Amino acid sequence: MITIAKWSQPNFVARVKSSGVPELLTIPYSHYVEYARWSLKLGKKKFIERAYMPGQHVLPLLSLRVGGSNKHLSDSSFVTSATGPEWNKQKDSSANRKRSTAVPALVLPNDKVLVDSWSIASYSGLPHINNEQKQLYDSELGPLARQFAYGIFLHPDNRDIWDMVLTKDQGILWRICYYFFANYLWKLLRKIFAVGNIEQEILCEEKLMKLFHFIEEKRLQNIDMNTKIVKSDEQENEKEVLQHYINGKTMTLEDVALCSLCGPILFPQNYCDGVFNEAIMKFEAKKDNEGMKKIQLFRETKLGKYVSKFYEIHRKF
Repeated sequence: MITIAKWSQPNFVARVKSSGVPELLTIPYSHYVEYARWSLKLGKKKFIERAYMPGQHVLPLLSLRVGGSNKHLSDSSFVTSATGPEWNKQKDSSANRKRSTAVPALVLPNDKVLVDSWSIASYSGLPHINNEQKQLYDSELGPLARQFAYGIFLHPDNRDIWDMVLTKDQGILWRICYYFFANYLWKLLRKIFAVGNIEQEILCEEKLMKLFHFIEEKRLQNIDMNTKIVKSDEQENEKEVLQHYINGKTMTLEDVALCSLCGPILFPQNYCDGVFNEAIMKFEAKKDNEGMKKIQLFRETKLGKYVSKFYEIHRKF
């Protein structure tokens, strides 16, 4: 597989070194990608996004991460059920978590590869997030959010919405490929994330709500969601900001990380550049949709309202 990847994919490091423009390799629907991409945009960093569909991303990422003399493995965001019996032992083992096809990855013109969303966000230049919060969001919030979202999208009643998200605005070649492997992907992801296991789904929702309350108590004590207008640059353009963010009057990477990784729980407007906007409209149009009821429950929390407000002000595309 690695040999095929090396021969079939571009040399990303050489290409970026030649062009001078960083390239961000992504699956555009990922909440970890959202964190990296949004941080780069807020930091006004130039980059080109190379977006791949699930499955389509394997060869490009293999080529980049393990196809050259230097390995660029990621140990962030281990992909499995966050409530299954294997979770605790796997999440604590960095050896088990190093992955060769993880997204995102950012290739820089100086031959350097930033291997995960956290290192990419740090490159943005925004004020940092402390390690304690990073660990909480990366190891707890992100995996639980992913499992919650898959539990909704991979429910049989929502298969039409799932197919729409993965094929909308895609070319004919991808649509043909998707036609043949859609059922395999559907069954694989349902198995990985224990979709249909009522006990694990309830446990996931309970753990998420408990985590929401913990974050509200420990990190949102001073939040003020009223807004004000400030000068945004030397040309004295104006922009709207919140009165008080998590760490004071200035936005930090903690705000961006928390809001991005809550994305698959709340689906705020323009999450992931708006790729889910139509899907959420379809959920809302389905009478008595259980998935939408679960989303709404989290939207009504203090954290849910903060994330929605943060997206309203800062996530424009």
